[in-house]
Amino acid sequence: MTHNLIDYVCAGILHDIKQTQDSEFLVSRSVSGFVSRIKVQLGAEISPAIVEGALRFLVERDACAVISDPFTSDYFLLDEGRCDKIYLDLSADINTPYGKSLKLGSVWIKEALKSVSKISQNNDYVEQFFIPAADREVKIGDNSKYRDKLQEAIGSTIALVEKNNQASELLGDSKDRVVAELRAGNELVKSPTVRVRAIFEILIKPLRYIAEKMGDGALGEAAKQLIKLLFEAIH
Repeated sequence: MTHNLIDYVCAGILHDIKQTQDSEFLVSRSVSGFVSRIKVQLGAEISPAIVEGALRFLVERDACAVISDPFTSDYFLLDEGRCDKIYLDLSADINTPYGKSLKLGSVWIKEALKSVSKISQNNDYVEQFFIPAADREVKIGDNSKYRDKLQEAIGSTIALVEKNNQASELLGDSKDRVVAELRAGNELVKSPTVRVRAIFEILIKPLRYIAEKMGDGALGEAAKQLIKLLFEAIH
């Protein structure tokens, strides 16, 4: 897929808010509530992780607030006006899920989300990747447990990229960039603390790209396993 899974979920939510008077999404609060609403309104079963990622995406764009309640769990509150504005801005490009949803409507959204549902349920590394990360610092670990594992895995992945003939064909001109990013990521994880955003930008993105391009081969599987290891290290 060329677009974030989150983009398809957000497009579905924003389209419903734009086109439906008193959209039920405006009164949904919890992640589980949004999951249920997506199933009812849009006919798709989307994993909670991706739905939460979509909500965080909207939070980052001031279209959704996280409300702290001392008597219960934090909850999400969508702003209808901001949602409408962001949807119109994002849908300006007809080649995005937002633009397609505005032009083609609910039928297209439901079909697209069916595909997202299958992907999110069958590829847990994709599900993990699309959870936006706060720009916070985390410890890789005071001991070498994760640091050594990460450096070994990154080094092995770099070697596979450089030696794999199929990688040269499928990654094309991006091959050198991917190797450079992975090497930079190898330096990054040597630090006792790292910014989660940096991990996503420097390591997760090129690894996701490798996984998508290389499929189920040795290199694609190595990228998926490294993504999972990274999540273990930063959580």
